[in-house]
Amino acid sequence: MADWSGLHYDLLVLIVRRIAWYEDFNTFRGVCKSWKSAAIKRNFTGYWTARIPCLMLAAKEGSDLRDFFSICTGMTRTLMLPEAANQTKCYSSQGWLITVAKDMSINLLHPFTRLQKKLPNATTLFREQGLYVNVTSASYDAFIDKFVLTASPSHTSDYVVLVMYYGKLAFCRPGDESWTRIIYPSGVVDAVYHNNRFYCLGMNGIFVCDIEGPNPNPNPSLANHVSTFSEEQNPRGKYHCGVGHVVESSGTFVASCTTRVYEVGLDGGEWKELKSLGDRALFLGYNSSISVEVSDFSGCKANCIYFTECDCDSYSGIPGGGGKDMGIYNMLDGSIQPHYPGESRCEITPPLWVVPSS
Repeated sequence: MADWSGLHYDLLVLIVRRIAWYEDFNTFRGVCKSWKSAAIKRNFTGYWTARIPCLMLAAKEGSDLRDFFSICTGMTRTLMLPEAANQTKCYSSQGWLITVAKDMSINLLHPFTRLQKKLPNATTLFREQGLYVNVTSASYDAFIDKFVLTASPSHTSDYVVLVMYYGKLAFCRPGDESWTRIIYPSGVVDAVYHNNRFYCLGMNGIFVCDIEGPNPNPNPSLANHVSTFSEEQNPRGKYHCGVGHVVESSGTFVASCTTRVYEVGLDGGEWKELKSLGDRALFLGYNSSISVEVSDFSGCKANCIYFTECDCDSYSGIPGGGGKDMGIYNMLDGSIQPHYPGESRCEITPPLWVVPSS
């Protein structure tokens, strides 16, 4: 039998340079020590392209396979992923999927390794002051808006999962048996983790939630406004997705919709509408909002917003489900073009952005 571990280093480097997908790069690294020595970032020419989010296409009825489309290469990769089958609601953050099943179970799922980590059941989100609010399986795919991870579970066990549901906030840490509620009256639609705090986009602006400490006591004092927008500047309801987004971009905070972008002053100053993103692109949808510098990537357009459908009310009851309203909004000329050449629709989980990760 051939000893594949004895391949010459230069030959291994040539092989690494022909790898296009990040998960293949990681698989290559795991074969043996000699292969791992050649599989370093400077030899993987696809590494930086892999930092661009790929589009996880909608699940197909009765199939355990999921397709991932690269906007940079135009290639589609099919993976066996029964944990994210068509009756499972999916979100993404930090390269991981967060799945919600009909039995209200919630799990973290790495789409490329299929590693899972159990999170508290969704029913614990509604246990308040000893009361139990019955949320049936009929609504399991609609009551959660988004999740945000503070760090990738691939690299640390010290992470927090924040969930936005019915405009409310809750969080958990590894090992928790229930979600911890953060009390705040304003409807929350998105959040970003920055400098050990969650900056959340609500009905009246940006507020910060500090949940550090072994036994945080969620109360209104943990959620303080740091920036307020005017009615005219409200990024909700004036664009395709129907909800707002907030993202850290080049050291500043940006609140966005599909067609409008604001630079957020966290010192209480006014919001400034941006006419250009420069060399950056935003990726918005059922994912933690992402800002990417694209100058080194072919196939990814700067000064654009890549959006997917992320408001279940907008496609509820529509034949085929969500996935029709997605594309690339060009900040320069206001045009919208498709980012995926085919059709991919689903009533439960429309296509969403996933950052390839180890």
